[in-house]
Amino acid sequence: MAKDGTFRAIALAPGIPLTLSLRDEVGVEVLREVVTLAAGEQRTVERTLAPWFGAVTGFVHDAGGVGLPQAEITWFGDEPFKRQRVRTGADGRFRIEDMRVRRATLAVDCAGHQRRWLSDVEVEPEPRELDIELLPGCTLQCRFIVSDVTRTVDDVWIEAIAARTHADGSDERSTGDGVRHATLNPLGSFEFADVPTEPSLLRARIGDFTYAYAVSAKDGAVAMNISARLGGPLEVSWKISEATAAGRSPTAVRLLPQGGFFHASATAAIDATDSARGSGVARFAQLPADHYRIALQWHDPDGATSEELTDVTIDVGTNGATQATLAR
Repeated sequence: MAKDGTFRAIALAPGIPLTLSLRDEVGVEVLREVVTLAAGEQRTVERTLAPWFGAVTGFVHDAGGVGLPQAEITWFGDEPFKRQRVRTGADGRFRIEDMRVRRATLAVDCAGHQRRWLSDVEVEPEPRELDIELLPGCTLQCRFIVSDVTRTVDDVWIEAIAARTHADGSDERSTGDGVRHATLNPLGSFEFADVPTEPSLLRARIGDFTYAYAVSAKDGAVAMNISARLGGPLEVSWKISEATAAGRSPTAVRLLPQGGFFHASATAAIDATDSARGSGVARFAQLPADHYRIALQWHDPDGATSEELTDVTIDVGTNGATQATLAR
């Protein structure tokens, strides 16, 4: 649409009802009309939009009632990814003008504080001031990018790094007291109101794999778009000499990610026949694309379980099968 409010649509099919929809810069529909053209018809449609506008005002403060300057207030129209932002002044107050909606959704963010959502906020020509208290903390918003639409995000949580010896792709949700569960925010993203200050892992069960990502509290809200694409398949052909085994029995081949951000390993169990023979093939149908180091799990003569890192590394991509060899 041109700056003067005019537009031209060409090559429209005749005899078919066409819906004319006009939206403003934040996706609010301000006009909807059905038009049916005759063959060869050229029609000019002139409409004057209703001059209704409203506003929202508010006072953003901490638990002690002190106004928070430079807090960011984002309001969303009918399309969630179109938005407008304003900031509070030195006294913690704000005003949003020229809103063409009757109700709005607001997100309020300020450094060092948890995000607060306000839904169904009334928009009025002479609005009442909203009282918005923010709690200290850090909010995490996350969205997962998957390449296969059949893989759904089934569960998302945060757990302390110390809660598990090894984070693995087969893990189920922890049941400890320190586990925090995600909720869905009005944008459809997963959100944690307050991220722990101690080192933590963001876990996500997607399809048959449980991802793990390092997270920590930041100064204010954090938004993460996380790739959850899978690579593979991968086959690791392994062979272990009697001297290396030294009375131990191999029980699993493990892949330990080396990238830094991604922390979930993948494990392929070794069956008893291959373990006794000292050779076999460990197969991983799918696993996250990353750089891995291969480790062996052992059943020791005293009944304990141990893990041994090897010097073999492998890059798993998304372009097809990968193979590796491990000889010890």
